[in-house]
Amino acid sequence: VRTRATVLEVNGCRSAGPVNVTSCAGQCESSSTYYAAADAMTRRCQCCRESATSRRPVELTCPDGSRLRHSAIVVEACRCGAAACLEELPGP
Repeated sequence: VRTRATVLEVNGCRSAGPVNVTSCAGQCESSSTYYAAADAMTRRCQCCRESATSRRPVELTCPDGSRLRHSAIVVEACRCGAAACLEELPGP
């Protein structure tokens, strides 16, 4: 889990200061292998994604001075999970 401090903004309303925002990042196993019986490539792809989250209230201040309560998602844990393998276009 990675943490980054940033000012949150929703519909023009902003947090008074930086808020810790969490995310998942990292390398997961992926492969592309020739499968002779089908004369094709088989692909196995995984990506780093959240496996547990919670919500944290954040108060935002709007341009007109009103306050807005926002519920931000907090990443508690990450894991590698199956993902669709995107096809890359051939180069020029």
